[in-house]
Amino acid sequence: MASALSYFPATYQNGYAPQYPIFQQPQVNYSVPQQQQQPVQQPTQQNPANILWVRNEQEAAMYPVAPNNAVPLWDSSSPVLYLKQADASGKPTMKIYDLIERKTPEETASSESGKNIAYATKEELAALAGVVKDVDGVIAGLRDDVNALKKPKKAKKEDDD
Repeated sequence: MASALSYFPATYQNGYAPQYPIFQQPQVNYSVPQQQQQPVQQPTQQNPANILWVRNEQEAAMYPVAPNNAVPLWDSSSPVLYLKQADASGKPTMKIYDLIERKTPEETASSESGKNIAYATKEELAALAGVVKDVDGVIAGLRDDVNALKKPKKAKKEDDD
């Protein structure tokens, strides 16, 4: 007859308890099929929380920046981006960028063709040319008057000599 000690590990035979590591068994839910136990992966979305919004330039100027770092700050009331930077000593500087929409050549051509362009008729141009000639005549008359005023002064000086 075999002794009862032969059924236990050798460590029990020597009077010591075995030192096995303790592992926790994974919890299995048998009521749910195995394929539904996979963790549901949510689609990755751009996190709008990464955009830092400020109300105006003064608030951007007050925003703290760590030394050797830069922070882009978006203005919530106008299309402006503030880039606040700090050097190694922590001294901040701020650059301001205005956001302007870039248009393709097709967009600019179509927007120019849509403008209301007025053309003058031949009669209107002839009337405008007449007005320009009248103004030219007035300017020429004024030049003659100015030159006439200058000549007597020079002639007077010649008589004095």
